[in-house]
Amino acid sequence: MLRDLLDAANGGRLHPRLKGVRTDAAGLLEEITAALRAYWTAVLEPHWPKLIAALEADVLYRARRLADEGAQGLFNDIDRGLRWSNGALSVDEPGVEEQLDVRGRGLTFTPSLFCNRAVTLIDYSGPPRLWYPARGRGTVWGAGVVSHSHGLAELLGRSRARILEVLSQPLSTTELARRLELSPGAVSQHLGILHRARLLDRARHGHAILYSRTPLGDRLVG
Repeated sequence: MLRDLLDAANGGRLHPRLKGVRTDAAGLLEEITAALRAYWTAVLEPHWPKLIAALEADVLYRARRLADEGAQGLFNDIDRGLRWSNGALSVDEPGVEEQLDVRGRGLTFTPSLFCNRAVTLIDYSGPPRLWYPARGRGTVWGAGVVSHSHGLAELLGRSRARILEVLSQPLSTTELARRLELSPGAVSQHLGILHRARLLDRARHGHAILYSRTPLGDRLVG
């Protein structure tokens, strides 16, 4: 961050409030860090459990998509501004005409809940990275209680029908309990039954276990 501020100051593009980088770089960096920490505490930290659940669910979904459909299916599903052809990935970035060879360096994909299209930074000194809109980000800020079809509820019971319907994307037990306003213990019991019936898959992602519908579960809901 300090190097970026100094580069911006030398180019004359620095905001007036940040020009202290020339006289007290360490002090300015400490002030920026404190402001970011205060923002995190006030805005993001209270919602972090459901934010990280949505991001982890997206990563698991993308991994399954890559395994099932390959690179073509993965990139076509992430964003309309991404195109994969003959081993090259094109990113539709307005006003940018650059080519970056990432062979031997890799390309990191990062889901985001705060962007509405795929974006990247052309920086030859940094690691290649691309941010894209996380799947299901629209459900993060609401309770997300779903309706359920009468027939499915008669077959499985109301709670299991609701769980099966909401699992159009991978979710943890905690996130399911939050969305459906059920206790984690009750959700865990229902998930076990649905998993044994081969209607759900489960996979570990970090410290969490994420559940998702199997093809049989998809057909049942459909």
